[in-house]
Amino acid sequence: MENTTDFDSTSVEIIARLAATNPQLKVVACGDALQSVFSDVINEEDAHLPGQGSHALSTWDMVPDMQHFSMDVCRRCPDPHVRFANAAMRSMHGGKHRIQPMKSSHPGVPGLSKPFLFVHPDLRLAPNSAASITAEQVCLIISHFMKADPSLAPEDVAIVALNTNKNAVFHHLINKLAHLYAKYHGITFDEGLQHAKHFK
Repeated sequence: MENTTDFDSTSVEIIARLAATNPQLKVVACGDALQSVFSDVINEEDAHLPGQGSHALSTWDMVPDMQHFSMDVCRRCPDPHVRFANAAMRSMHGGKHRIQPMKSSHPGVPGLSKPFLFVHPDLRLAPNSAASITAEQVCLIISHFMKADPSLAPEDVAIVALNTNKNAVFHHLINKLAHLYAKYHGITFDEGLQHAKHFK
């Protein structure tokens, strides 16, 4: 079962109980705790489960002799990208989900130690609030990286926006980046706005 976190909790529990009562039934479930759609489990309202409700995949803990395999080595992304993911996910979710840092089997490209890159989809048809939230999340992640690496300035981060001139995210992002630049450089909002437009 791949992408188990996309299953509803009832379906997962039925299969888990079938596996628990039938030793001949072998079930392999794969999924990412942070992509769980089970809000009730994430909120730990299902603490009666053996996994203590830490995430949706804990439902499988009711199966005897359950074995857990954690893929803590990334064999696809270079080291700077893995460090990027570690800094973002552990700073925002590490305490709640007990996330362990990933390792990379690829050393990366010499001279490219900070390839911070954000890509977000074209949201020109999305509600205004969705565009604002996306822009806020981008600035929040930038702030997390600045805390993790004091040598990083806001303008060191490349933000790639698709269909920029029509993208609602871009217009919200300019204003939110202006606040970020103003706070970082100790300048006014208007000066930060010009700074943000300069780097667009």
